Amino acid sequence: MFCDSLKKKNNLRAGGAGFTLIEVIITISLLLGIMLGVSTMMKGSFEMRIGLAEKNRGTHRLNIIMEKIYHDLAHAFIISKRDNDKTGEKQNGETLFYIKSGFDSDEIAFTTLAADKQRAEIGSEVGFVYYVLKPSKQNPNLKNLYRGAIGRLPEKTDDRPELNIFATNIKSIKFVPFNGEDWAKTFRDWDSTKGDTRDNIPHLVKIELEVFDEIMNQDESEEIGEPSTDHIETIVHIGMAYNFMPLKKPSGSLKWVF
Repeated sequence: MFCDSLKKKNNLRAGGAGFTLIEVIITISLLLGIMLGVSTMMKGSFEMRIGLAEKNRGTHRLNIIMEKIYHDLAHAFIISKRDNDKTGEKQNGETLFYIKSGFDSDEIAFTTLAADKQRAEIGSEVGFVYYVLKPSKQNPNLKNLYRGAIGRLPEKTDDRPELNIFATNIKSIKFVPFNGEDWAKTFRDWDSTKGDTRDNIPHLVKIELEVFDEIMNQDESEEIGEPSTDHIETIVHIGMAYNFMPLKKPSGSLKWVF
């Protein structure tokens, strides 16, 4: 009798404190469902944060690469040999602005007022910079962007400074000059020492840079596949170019299509 009475009391709800076995199972199931939902939501949040962090690192890397190239290029300059012939003045070294276009990347060399101070010769405020894309020595499937710089004018226009790795895992880099009327498309070459571009420098240059997402610990035996890439473009205004006329005079109003 006492046991039957105790069971009945346990089955009754005394002030909401008593639960049947079925109610306990249902409650536990609900709690497990809530915990599973919260866990899934937190996992998704963490994955999103990791993805954003990786994206931010890629964007930061692109910005650093572009900022240095932009700084060098914005201070590019040449001295017209025609002006020197008129005045009879001679300069110690040559000035140059050179773009050689390629299928997937371009190389560029130019004299600049943004000289590397640590490499500049005493009293020199000028320098010579060269950018070129080459296969990695560790992995020919990857390419690195090399930069060479000296703190003086080159002795000859075909001189090139010693190269150092500037950025790794680069897919392509292009330098697109503006001819005064439109952006060069199929033929982007420019040489301030000869041809139609002799003694001239573009007023604007568009830089198009595409890099692979950071690829770590790759050796020559590994297959890279098709990794994702990040892309950035910017337009550089060369301040010293105002001394030179554009290759083409604009017909009508310019259409700024970037």
